[in-house]
Amino acid sequence: MVSAVAYRPGWAMHRFLLGELAYAEFRQDGAAEARRPELWTEPLRLASDAAPGYPAIWVARARAILPMWKDLPAGERDLAPSVVEHAFRDPEFVTEQFAAAAAALGRDAAARLLPSDSDALSRAIRILTREGDVAGVAALTTRWENAERSERTGELALAEERARREDLEELRWRCPNWVYRHPPSELEDPATASQAARILALWPLDREGTWGGDPRTTLTQYFLEGRQSEIEGALLLRVIESLTGVPDTVRARVRALAGDLEAAGDMAARGAAVDRQRWTAVFLEIAKAHFKNGHAREAWLTLEAIAPGDQESCDVLLARRDVARALGNRLELGAVSRALESQKAAVQAQPAWSAQGSLSLCLDPEQTTGQRLSVDLEASAPSFVVWGWDGYSLGRLTVPAGRTTLAIPVTGLTGHRTFSVRTTVGPAVHPGRATFEKESGTASGADGTHGT
Repeated sequence: MVSAVAYRPGWAMHRFLLGELAYAEFRQDGAAEARRPELWTEPLRLASDAAPGYPAIWVARARAILPMWKDLPAGERDLAPSVVEHAFRDPEFVTEQFAAAAAALGRDAAARLLPSDSDALSRAIRILTREGDVAGVAALTTRWENAERSERTGELALAEERARREDLEELRWRCPNWVYRHPPSELEDPATASQAARILALWPLDREGTWGGDPRTTLTQYFLEGRQSEIEGALLLRVIESLTGVPDTVRARVRALAGDLEAAGDMAARGAAVDRQRWTAVFLEIAKAHFKNGHAREAWLTLEAIAPGDQESCDVLLARRDVARALGNRLELGAVSRALESQKAAVQAQPAWSAQGSLSLCLDPEQTTGQRLSVDLEASAPSFVVWGWDGYSLGRLTVPAGRTTLAIPVTGLTGHRTFSVRTTVGPAVHPGRATFEKESGTASGADGTHGT
């Protein structure tokens, strides 16, 4: 390799390979002459100077520097942070060497060298999570959220540009990649729904996919989980028609959202004859569509088709109340109002938290508008938690030792929702009292990043 460098001095790869071989010799047998780090650090430095855009060289330099940090010459150690910063642009290197970099440079110094890249940051967060580093995870999570939002916006803009150029081949890659890289479950904020809807609108539907195995499934389920108003039913219908294996209940719900109530009703009637309870969500969707169209009587008849066991469920009760009020049915209105009040009272008297830290709630917009959910959290030591609704992460925060209160605005949330608090780092945080209170100046922000 030394001869090759002399033969072709303008090519960086020969210097790169020379440095790799010298380091490999040291790693293999610890030969005395190979203990001189300049034998590999110098050719690797020359290689990176000649080809600064080639990531593998920076990774090789950093990989050789970190294990022998204390033995590096002063000049080489001064250059090391810049080397590690370049190497961290490779997410795999972050997974492999972030812990070593933190040990050599210090955690905060190593973290500052990480790029504003959601993949690299999430890998470092996983490492600090395994180490139980609450403060480190909290600091990097803020950066990760900012990077995640920026990347979602930027990658959507690139997909929009491809659509303007009618580049279907590029869109066939960019749209599913957006979902793989940025699933709504990891970070839901006010922009998520509109971005996800736009990705579906840009998605080329000229190729079939399979329900459950295609990322269009993820977005379809996302909108059917209480976000129907955030997307056009006709668009969802086009999406599921490009998928095979879609459950009949999903097809019927989407048809109702798209305005084809007759077809949805026929599907529901046939399906209910076999398993009535499985079609509750479909009947409810049809009833809501009838009510929205001003047909309260048709909505009432549709609600009556729902299985008796589901008539007292939160979403059905809310729909029954709207219809009863429109029809002037005082007896029904009184019964439904009492049932809704008893559900709220039961939660506030004794919150039924699951072992996983989740709580089922019935959110009545007539009572929760202008309100916030106040949840007491108990921690034996500082911990880091993720909270959200229905399995989607909406906020993250550090919970100090002792008792603290997490206050979450609930205006705009309707129906049966599941609130969850999950500890990711530190001792388990135990949720306790849960009450609804009027929003005030001390309530947490809509992004939920802070409790009170």
